[in-house]
Amino acid sequence: MLFLVASCSSQKEFAKIKFKDFDVETQKDYVYRFVIPKDYEENNLKRSLESEEKQFTYADASMIYITNEKGTPVTNYKNIDSDSIAIQKSFLALMENDTLTLQGKDKLGRYWKNKKLKEISIGYLNVPESRKAAFDKAISSIKIK
Repeated sequence: MLFLVASCSSQKEFAKIKFKDFDVETQKDYVYRFVIPKDYEENNLKRSLESEEKQFTYADASMIYITNEKGTPVTNYKNIDSDSIAIQKSFLALMENDTLTLQGKDKLGRYWKNKKLKEISIGYLNVPESRKAAFDKAISSIKIK
C-alpha cells in the first residue's frame, strides 16, 4: 500500500508533454510524448522554416528542451562543443541519422545531457545534482508514434 501512495504522489510531480514533427524527406508525421517535472515555464521557438524547439525552464535555471533542429542543438551547443569527442560523435550521429546520448558537467558543476533520436534531440542543461534523477527520467520517458 505504501508503494501505491508513493507512485501516485510521484506522478503528480510530472506533466505530460507532446511534440509534433513532420519529416520533409520521408513525408511522415511524428508525435513524441514524454513526461517532465512540473512547475516550468514553457517557451516555443521557431529556429527556421523547418526547425522548432520547445523549452521548459525551471526557477533554478535548469531546462529541458526538445527540438527537430538538424545537427547539434543551439540550446546545448556550448556544453557539447566544450567536449571535442562529444562534438565529433554528434556530427557522426547526424551524418548517419543515428541515436546518440551525450552528457557531462558544465563549468559550474551542473549537469547537461543531449539525446539525439534520429529526427529530434531531447535534453537538459543547468541541472543540479539534486534534480538529475528527475531530469534523466524525463529524457528516458520519450515515446515516438
